[in-house]
Amino acid sequence: MRLITDFKRKLRKDIGARLAQLRETLELSRNKMAGKINISRAAFQRNEEGQWFPEFSTLVKLSSVFGVSLDWLLVNRGPMYYKQKIAETEGNERDSLLMREEYRELLDNLEKYPVLRYEVLLQVQKFLENKQGQPGPVQPKEQES
Repeated sequence: MRLITDFKRKLRKDIGARLAQLRETLELSRNKMAGKINISRAAFQRNEEGQWFPEFSTLVKLSSVFGVSLDWLLVNRGPMYYKQKIAETEGNERDSLLMREEYRELLDNLEKYPVLRYEVLLQVQKFLENKQGQPGPVQPKEQES
């Protein structure tokens, strides 16, 4: 039980440190940062100091307002912003897929929803990797006469 408690405490502190890093990168005070995501300054301070886990609605607001990658914020994986993630994955997909116009239009429209766009691109990438690693369909043998 103590191991779980220690893990939760460390996770809260790590997320809080990344919130502080984000706020400092954006050059915002705690008050202004809290105002932009519609939470109280005290709530933001508790999140940043690792006293509380950010609520799900706060995470969604951070992602939508600032384009923050939740992978980065929660587990320190990948770049801080979704646009950086999209640029990393999108360049390969756009060049290598030779997409039809409908797919390009879909990706362009998904720019309004960075979380969804990243997930769609990630799933396409996983699909392509799995497809490359698996043998093609088995061709039926011709019967000898």
